Amino acid sequence: LVLQVDFNFTDRRGRDEPTGEVMPLTKSILQGIKMGDKYQRGKAPKEDIKKPKKKKKNEFESYHPSSMSQGGSLLSAESNNELMGLYKPRTQETKQTYEAILAYIQDALGDQPRDILCGAADEVLMTLKSDKVREKDRKKEVEMLLGGLTDERIAVLMNLAKKITDFSLEEDRNKYDNQDEIDETIGVNVQFDDSDDEADGGGAEGGAE
Repeated sequence: LVLQVDFNFTDRRGRDEPTGEVMPLTKSILQGIKMGDKYQRGKAPKEDIKKPKKKKKNEFESYHPSSMSQGGSLLSAESNNELMGLYKPRTQETKQTYEAILAYIQDALGDQPRDILCGAADEVLMTLKSDKVREKDRKKEVEMLLGGLTDERIAVLMNLAKKITDFSLEEDRNKYDNQDEIDETIGVNVQFDDSDDEADGGGAEGGAE
């Protein structure tokens, strides 16, 4: 079956429009054309050389003890005896971890005196180490001290607190109690018994008579 093409429904091509058929290169086609007529001088395309992007540190790498030891240390100029907090690191590993916690707290609270940073670190460690505080309430307790924290940042802080293996709640509570006793005993006036005063008064009157 041969179908006839109805040219009324097709677009007619112009005579000069190429049909896609292979045509021989005759002299009439190549007349007036030389090799290299369409050559144009231009600049070489520039390659986009992208500088390698700096790897963005995540929250864990920013406060990891190994990275803290390479940079500045909040405790580098001070010994454990000069720390203002109740907790005193006993090993080099816990000291580096404690430095990371102090840097974390300083980032959250801003530039604060050392005693405030160490005090906040004590409160944070007591909250995260306490068995009486439920897991879901620890974030709220820490946010009351340091402000709003993302889940990633609170996870970093909890991981750092787990590395503090020489922290004792009972020992620190005893330090609080001893400190309160010292505060109560300092500046107390010494009072004599009334009986001694009366005895001295009676003896003076008898001598006068």
